Amino acid sequence: MPPFPGTLILTDPTARKGLESKLHRFLHQNGLEGLEGGSFDPTLLRATHDALFDVWFPVDILPISNSLKQVAAAVGDGMFNAFISTALGPLLTGLTYPSQLPSPLYNALKSSADPAIVAMVTSSGGFGAPALDYEAHLRVFSLFFQGVFGALAIGYAQILRDAYLSCIYDTPLGDPIANIDPPSPFLPEAQMKEWMKNNTPPIAPSRLRYDASNGVITHVDGEIDYIVVGSGPAGSTIARGLQAANKRVVVVERGPFVVWGSMATMSYPALMFENNQSVTADGSVMYRSGQTVGGGTAVNIDLAFPPMMEAISKHIAKWVSDGRIDSSIYSPENIAAAYAEVATVVQPYQVQESQMNPDNRKLWDGAEAWKLPPSLYKLNRYEPGKSPSPVDDKHDAAVCMLYPALNDATFPLSVLPNALTDEVLIGKDGCATGITFTQQTPWNTMGNTIDDPCNLKIPVGAKVRISAKNVILSAGTLGSTRVLLNTAAANPSLANPNIGVGVVVHPSFPIVGLFDEPINMLSGLDSAVYVDVTQWNSFFLEAMTGLPAYGSLLIPGNGVDVYDVLSKYNNCAGFGVALIDRSGPDNRVELDSNGEAQLKYNLTKGDKAGFMGGALTATRVMFRSGAKKVIIPSCENIFQLSTWDPMKATPLTDIEQCNALGKLEFVPNQTIVTAAHLQSANKMGKFEQGAVVSPHHRLWRPDGKEVPNLFVCDSSVFPTSCGANPMQTIYTFAHILVQRLVSGDLSQCRCPEA
Repeated sequence: MPPFPGTLILTDPTARKGLESKLHRFLHQNGLEGLEGGSFDPTLLRATHDALFDVWFPVDILPISNSLKQVAAAVGDGMFNAFISTALGPLLTGLTYPSQLPSPLYNALKSSADPAIVAMVTSSGGFGAPALDYEAHLRVFSLFFQGVFGALAIGYAQILRDAYLSCIYDTPLGDPIANIDPPSPFLPEAQMKEWMKNNTPPIAPSRLRYDASNGVITHVDGEIDYIVVGSGPAGSTIARGLQAANKRVVVVERGPFVVWGSMATMSYPALMFENNQSVTADGSVMYRSGQTVGGGTAVNIDLAFPPMMEAISKHIAKWVSDGRIDSSIYSPENIAAAYAEVATVVQPYQVQESQMNPDNRKLWDGAEAWKLPPSLYKLNRYEPGKSPSPVDDKHDAAVCMLYPALNDATFPLSVLPNALTDEVLIGKDGCATGITFTQQTPWNTMGNTIDDPCNLKIPVGAKVRISAKNVILSAGTLGSTRVLLNTAAANPSLANPNIGVGVVVHPSFPIVGLFDEPINMLSGLDSAVYVDVTQWNSFFLEAMTGLPAYGSLLIPGNGVDVYDVLSKYNNCAGFGVALIDRSGPDNRVELDSNGEAQLKYNLTKGDKAGFMGGALTATRVMFRSGAKKVIIPSCENIFQLSTWDPMKATPLTDIEQCNALGKLEFVPNQTIVTAAHLQSANKMGKFEQGAVVSPHHRLWRPDGKEVPNLFVCDSSVFPTSCGANPMQTIYTFAHILVQRLVSGDLSQCRCPEA
């Protein structure tokens, strides 16, 4: 289970952009647009900010040194200056001027008899007014989180909580509090220059040409055979296979092209969708998706669960029996053979028991004590200590698949990074003719990216058209769905109503254990252990780690509660429950008002029951591993207290208390859920089954005909969850598809002009 790092809002402008995107979405979805703009007193807004900072980091109460108090003051100043110029400014405005809030929320507040709410509504300056003291501020948040004023108030409180805590516990304040010195993800400047000089992949002279006057890219040798949108596990596998078959291939990637080995790419915000600030429409699930050359294989821990393992193979067998995929193509023998070829390239490494760090050991020992068999991961990585890079050990798709093809003098693979595909172009005959994309501002802060490998000099913001015989969408569940929805909007004949419907996400429920002895979870190999519980229930237990900024989001309660745990960070261990969810038709990928992919997701009744069982098991395993306290990311009233206060943490202190998790309702924004395995938004199958993609990977039109030369291959085409972490299954399905394309197996259905 991958970590979600902090926002880095004070040091990384790309993360600030991601936070702003999330906040704008929250404003627009909840009728809060009126808070944007206008003339508001900055002095009053600053008072509200100071009060919020004090809720989550009460300097005068916490046992910290004077030097840390000075750092906290500087962090608070920096946060206000950053927040006031982002979409968080309007949220500060709403608390400062409650009458400006949407009328249902304001009327609910105005009708409250609670003294803290009355003081906020009637005082000049609202939440930051002198009439409200620290206890009153806590009381306001307690009532918001209780849901007294509706779901919007819960979401409002949660988004402010997330923004403040993740910034407070990021560098430079979080690290000394947690007593850690995490390594920089980047090589030092001098070493970076040397690395780039010696390790930037050789790239053959480009055969592409850009006509700026017409906004068109062409190939000097003739028509492009394939455009591949997305460079993750599917896109890289397909591009490599087609280029090896002497096809003219262009890979279009939204994210940057980072030179492998120059940085630790795992979890770095600039390389992820919305800078790792993505949340579902109601704010209840934090999710992540790679957005860089290499896609998810560059940013995820990349646990290598082969498609032959029982948890996955039984799902594939069900797809076959349901007629959603071809039994002759996806037979166990073919899948095993395809994966064997994939494994020779990505070379997953089998973790050894001796390589478990103390954090992973807790999951191992606790599982054994609970009579659950733990297992050791295979990782798409170098063996510890064997990587040629001092900061990165990943075998990501880019370095394994794309690098060898970039310097082929006869058929060089063309990669266009920082290029956001807008839509697939469709001709009068209903066939794909190419794509359009918009050139993005490159992320090149550290000088370790290849911003224009084809030397086309396309200006930022330019709209570009590129034609090809075939288009393959491999941009992941979010990216491919966004392109399909945009394409359908421009071409009603392609508007398959099932695009984006029924997405699954493998929601995760992280837990933290507090131990008497040091754990030092950042030491050694970060991920080594998992527990497959799918024989009895629908979840895995997976080792996880995370920096203090992420940990702060998981700890319920007020600022003192959060500090009390994070100041003991080195005595904490963590793992989580990854649910194999079944989702439902109301869960889907949609387009927001800006045309960006947006995930709408809520746990179904059945998935809640499965998740509850996972939470019960996980907390018991944590206690059996020796934890003295177990912290769950929820402020729900699971103990059924008449004096319930969601701003006061109630950690589990005894294994018998785990039964209380049977009361979890997974209320959005009262309980934190994360996700990193988005799948199944564009299901493969027969047209009459409501599928989006045919068993040939072609897009179904609403009239039941295939678009002959528009293919989709990534996690979005899985008919259901694949049953475990999906990366190796994505690689395998992509390898099978490219074999079919190269062999001519898919040539019987062609466009009229082909």
